[in-house]
Amino acid sequence: MTTEKQRIAKRFFRSSTTYPDAAVMQKKMADQLMDELLSVRQSNRFTQVLEAGCGTGLLTDRLLQRCRIQKLVVNDITDQCGQTARAAQRKYPACLVLPCHGDMEQTPLPHKNDLIISSSVFQWAAAPHLLLRRLAKRLLPGGFLATATFGPLNLREVARLTGLSLPYWSMTDWQNALMPDFEILSAGESTHALWFTSGLEALRHMKQTGVNTLSPTTWPRTKTERFCRDYDAVFRTNGLVSLTYHPLFIIARKLCKGEGSNSNYEQAPCRLVRQEPEIGTERPAFPPQSPVPARSRGTSS
Repeated sequence: MTTEKQRIAKRFFRSSTTYPDAAVMQKKMADQLMDELLSVRQSNRFTQVLEAGCGTGLLTDRLLQRCRIQKLVVNDITDQCGQTARAAQRKYPACLVLPCHGDMEQTPLPHKNDLIISSSVFQWAAAPHLLLRRLAKRLLPGGFLATATFGPLNLREVARLTGLSLPYWSMTDWQNALMPDFEILSAGESTHALWFTSGLEALRHMKQTGVNTLSPTTWPRTKTERFCRDYDAVFRTNGLVSLTYHPLFIIARKLCKGEGSNSNYEQAPCRLVRQEPEIGTERPAFPPQSPVPARSRGTSS
């Protein structure tokens, strides 16, 4: 494991106790990913599933609650992996749940999966193109890849003030990368703003969800104070400051030998839907009516 991956793993493990409550957007993404997957596949039965980047089990629990799975392998870069597997096994004894600790880009992963799924993970990959090829080899022909991740507008406030950002893929990037091995069945993206009373509270939220791993070093107090002052000055609206998330989801099927990718999808790429929640709450909150991301299905005309 590289030094950078070790740093990411360490900081995410530190946030494991605060993540379940603070990960408001990540919970919503996991719920939508499951909705889309089951809508496209129209069956909740799987023989073997690999979850890449299980973390504290936010997606793991939803997956086992809504699907009938014979064997689930949960992978994570942090030591949380074993704990998540044990908790899932106790709660869902009908499914065999096994841990697979290590970097998803390097550690040995099981083959012959009929589903590989991940949420809020792919943006941390050092070489996402190679990772996609790696995962494709571990899927059965006709198997499904389901992922929820983040797009280029994610945390744009932080990027504007600090220049710190991950190399997020756009929807077009995803389409091009999946083209050789997969048929995209459903995809969509949207933007959402969470609102906080101050830049300090927004920074605290990011730390509680492990996003402070964007910086390679711990900020000194003076730098943190300057960031919070600038954040308040630039992004305050009606007494609150915003933090933007850009969730993106993809449901794709691995092509069988001799199949080609679906040209209909290529001609109708997903449309970005921007929705800013109403201001009026001091804590992170979604609007009562959350937007449904635009999507294109490979099966439609």
